[in-house]
Amino acid sequence: MKNNHITIMQSANDKKYKFLKKSSYEYKNYQIIPIRYSDMIKIKDWRNEQITILRQKQPLSDTNQLQYYEDAIKKSFTVIEPEQILFSFLLNGICIGYGGLVHIDWKNKKTELSFLNETKRSIDEKIFREDFNIFLRLIFEITFSELAFEKIVTEAYDIRENLIKILKDVGFVFTKKLDNHVIINSIPHDSLLHIFYKKSYMDFLKKVNSNEN
Repeated sequence: MKNNHITIMQSANDKKYKFLKKSSYEYKNYQIIPIRYSDMIKIKDWRNEQITILRQKQPLSDTNQLQYYEDAIKKSFTVIEPEQILFSFLLNGICIGYGGLVHIDWKNKKTELSFLNETKRSIDEKIFREDFNIFLRLIFEITFSELAFEKIVTEAYDIRENLIKILKDVGFVFTKKLDNHVIINSIPHDSLLHIFYKKSYMDFLKKVNSNEN
């Protein structure tokens, strides 16, 4: 109960990223906003439920998660070139996921994509596809239109067939396979690396706009 009380009280102090033009990016009924303190516990729950697909070794506690916000996330709102930019992902005002840009290389204009959906939505392939495609649309707007980055890289374990198919469909290019890179349920699995280049952004927009018409 104590952590829930803290969450509610501090949600009013959520920030805007200093270097971005807007505090909200929207498409249809979806929205991404700078990650909120009030979403941290539910994000912790999703991460623990989906730990097998993440680079996370142990389950997180409420204390771990809220301390991470205090130590790592809060400072990213005010510095000019933070190491990561994370967002709460909303549908009709309700947080259904989170993600953003991590391991940012500001000098060379490249970054890594991060995304995690609410667990129930992640296991429905149709819902996940729609959510992830719209999240990409919003993140690409920030990455390529606003920050003028050159590329986004991503890593996915081979058990995530649905995710990998979406990456290919939107224009990510497969670059490398790391054989037996991770052990999941006592079985070795490969890790697959993909890159999306800035030059493909306009083609991506044309494709998604065409699919909607």
